[in-house]
Amino acid sequence: MLDVRLLGPVRLLRDGRPVALGGAKQRAVLALLALESPRAVAVPTLVDAVWGDAPPASARNAVQVYVSGLRAALGTDDARIERIGDTYRLVGAGIGSDVGRFTEQVAEGRAALRSSSAERAAALLDDALRSWDGTPFGGLEDLPVGERSRRLVEEARATAQVELVDALLRLRRPADAAAVAEALVGERPLDEHAWTLLASAQYHAGRQAAALATCRRLRRVLAEELGVDPSPPALAVEAAILAQTLRPPAATGADGSGVVTPADHVDADDADGLPGGAVLPMLPDPFVGRDGEVEHVSALLSAARVVTLTGFGGLGKTTVATAVARRLGSSRPAVHFCDLSAELSWTTAVDRVCRALDLEPTDDPVATLSGAADGTLVVLDNAEQVADVGRGVSDLLRGTGLTLLVTSRRPLRVAGEHVVRLEPLPTATDGEGGPSPAATLFLAHAERVRAGAGRAPLERTEALCTLLDGIPLALELAASRTRALTVEQLGERLRRAPVGGLGDARRADLPARQAGLAVVLDASIELLSVGATLLLRVLARLGGWASTELVEQVHVAVAAPPNGGPDFLDALEDLVDVGLAEVDGAGRVRLRTPVRDHVSARRDPAVDDAVEASVGDHVEALVVATAPLLHGPTAPDGIRRLSHDHDAVLAALGHAIAADDRRRAHAMTLGLGRYWLLTGRLVEGRRWLDAVRGLDHEVADRIRLDLLAGTYGSYVNDADAVGLLEDALARAAAAHLPVDRLVVNGACCLAAMTAHLGDLTAAERWASEAAELARRSGEPALVSLARDLAAHVASYTGNAEFALEASLAGITDARRAGDRFDLVNLLSSAAENLLDLGRGAEAVRLTDEAFALTRDLDVGPVVAHVLMMRGLALAGVERAREARGCLLEALRMAQDRYPDRFIVGAILTALAVVAAQEGDDAEAARLWGSADAVFADEGAVPASTAGAFLRTSLAVVAQRLGAERLTTLQAVGAGAPDDVVARLLGQAGVDGVAVPPTRTTGRAVP
Repeated sequence: MLDVRLLGPVRLLRDGRPVALGGAKQRAVLALLALESPRAVAVPTLVDAVWGDAPPASARNAVQVYVSGLRAALGTDDARIERIGDTYRLVGAGIGSDVGRFTEQVAEGRAALRSSSAERAAALLDDALRSWDGTPFGGLEDLPVGERSRRLVEEARATAQVELVDALLRLRRPADAAAVAEALVGERPLDEHAWTLLASAQYHAGRQAAALATCRRLRRVLAEELGVDPSPPALAVEAAILAQTLRPPAATGADGSGVVTPADHVDADDADGLPGGAVLPMLPDPFVGRDGEVEHVSALLSAARVVTLTGFGGLGKTTVATAVARRLGSSRPAVHFCDLSAELSWTTAVDRVCRALDLEPTDDPVATLSGAADGTLVVLDNAEQVADVGRGVSDLLRGTGLTLLVTSRRPLRVAGEHVVRLEPLPTATDGEGGPSPAATLFLAHAERVRAGAGRAPLERTEALCTLLDGIPLALELAASRTRALTVEQLGERLRRAPVGGLGDARRADLPARQAGLAVVLDASIELLSVGATLLLRVLARLGGWASTELVEQVHVAVAAPPNGGPDFLDALEDLVDVGLAEVDGAGRVRLRTPVRDHVSARRDPAVDDAVEASVGDHVEALVVATAPLLHGPTAPDGIRRLSHDHDAVLAALGHAIAADDRRRAHAMTLGLGRYWLLTGRLVEGRRWLDAVRGLDHEVADRIRLDLLAGTYGSYVNDADAVGLLEDALARAAAAHLPVDRLVVNGACCLAAMTAHLGDLTAAERWASEAAELARRSGEPALVSLARDLAAHVASYTGNAEFALEASLAGITDARRAGDRFDLVNLLSSAAENLLDLGRGAEAVRLTDEAFALTRDLDVGPVVAHVLMMRGLALAGVERAREARGCLLEALRMAQDRYPDRFIVGAILTALAVVAAQEGDDAEAARLWGSADAVFADEGAVPASTAGAFLRTSLAVVAQRLGAERLTTLQAVGAGAPDDVVARLLGQAGVDGVAVPPTRTTGRAVP
């Protein structure tokens, strides 16, 4: 077994014995390959790591020699260095590194701490920190890779030390925590957080004087070194120490498995302190995500006589009721818990209540219970199946002084009842990088099933919890499956199959009514009225969120016989009451994901065929009616309408494709074309468009779909779009298709695409064709569209005056039409032309207006283009610092939120201009080279052929550097453009962009 040691002197060990590695540069290559393993490292990155900004001409050959030497040192197929293109990577089961182990242990320790396993966290973190053997990357101090990598791992070590202090404080080991914090302060004397950790640990170890001395030392260090005072958080710690009110982190049990009950709850294991000697169920371990509900119900019970917790089985109603009972135990004359799950009638149920209060049942239970002290709290758990429970509770409220907390799958509907509908656990993270309450519960149960089962990447665990909709029972049942499946495998299975299948994962401690999720859901569905059962199937076919207006239309259409059908609002309230459906603040409704999957899997053809047909009819009518609104000033209204029913629209389109309903699929796809553009859903739109094109369409419909596909292809910079558009336009002419927006826009996009690819002759020809088609259409909006396109092409040919004139005319048209989306694009185009004419201040004004419009207008991926043009305009007036901020934000959007390789290249070019303005010509040249490499990958023209402003700025860089140095630096940037982007964004280990790119050219889509 080979082991690369980097957390000290750089060494390679074979079975514990050193292996000869050669000189420092060869060891530097191994260090970087091991640090990045199993990711590939580009040769230019290796060159930069060894030589920095001034590599010798033979650097690439030298790297090859070093790799050959390292391969000889490894000497085994189980550990090898692979060559992939212009990259190398270190792989194999027979090699590991101390940095890799350190990183894994720290990650596991942090996860353990987040899930309140403090003892395990402390052991992992302490073991990880003990793996250090001096100064990391020892022997490489004089090489760039040594300094950079050392800073990286030292930051990771400091993080591990902070987490270890936290874990030790939770374990009530403040002296050990203080020792770790003292070491951290010694290594990072300007780190305020380290000082406050030390002071806190000293205070909890009973050393208040030492803690205050530490606070004074912090004041002195900051004043002497930085000339500043401590921050408010540090001052708050000092004040709490002086007042002796500083609280330690929540403690956990020594086994690391417990989560401390909030301080204002009665301990889950302490039933003796409850009045009346009542024995309540134990709270689950962990008890997470329900503090708000406990607080709310407790507050209601201070004035209300009856509160009912509702929701379908498995949400945790009993858990919340138990926590409330424990919390209120000290403030009530008595607290009693009565499980009614085995009772079917109120007669036997009320007898059970009497016995729970140590009273002998009589023929008049109300009179018997009236002897209980007023304010006695009785929890009636699982009351939904008890006949006449509502009447019985009313009798108790009139004839006794009892306060009742009821758990039921539906409300009692009695006078004075306060209904609290229990929701699933939140699946959103805690805002500080920690797991959501749902993930915390899942991880705790998974870790008990199999040690290590809860160590999956947090984002995958959160995704799984979202699939399960945060339902506690579903989370517990899924966790039990980790005996045999990983979190990733579980998630994949749940995407393919209904979550009702979790019912096979039985637990001995669960009652039969909760033996599986399918059992729980079926029991809730059995309580529904006929109208609610039908509405359940309507919502299942709508696929997700849908407006109540659309849902009601479909429900009424399939429910109403000649003499009228079940009332929609009654049916909706029924579903919401039992927790199967939820309504949001925007007036939309949906079934919870597990419920929808369960209902869909139990298809009833007699009902579902009619529902599916009605859904298709009403959704198609919605799309067709809304499509014209997506142009001009009504576009925001059209977007809101379709966005409101986005899930339902896609569900209906999917049903049409599956049923081979070509007419409906064609009509809906064309109607959604501009919606997908305006909302930044180009990737989604292409996917659906490709699926619809897979059907067998009539000639005219096929041509229109191909035109739309070619248009979308141009927007994502797909070179195949040129051929597709040329062919579709030729077939449209031969078939004498009416000249409409789809045809004109196809010609415009073809002109824009060929211009980007450097074929200016073809671009001018298609711009003229677009103008002629627009003239024949007779529509002013299309004439304006073609004129704007001509300006776009003119900017490539250097005719900035004509381009500006046309853009300004287009801006006037867009303002008159009220089309803010087109206005944003035109303002950006005009700003680019103004820059080329040397009118930077005017360009800034136009981009400011465009940027202001994007604040309340969803322009999707266009926002990256707007930010880029704003950055360029600011650079045009030499406001370099502001320009860099705009451009980096644009780069982040084009890289992550709206992946767009063409825009990435353009932004890199703009950043090269900013770097030159800041006096860093070497950086400018590297960025220039990276931009040209991105453009070359996309088949587009290089940065040197861009507009006059960019060409002039880059020419200045070339002149100052000289041809030879410019070429060298450009080659470095071109060798690994993705590494350059990652560096700019502060990322690490970015190997490339996997999502299809999206290009914004300023052209409209039909």
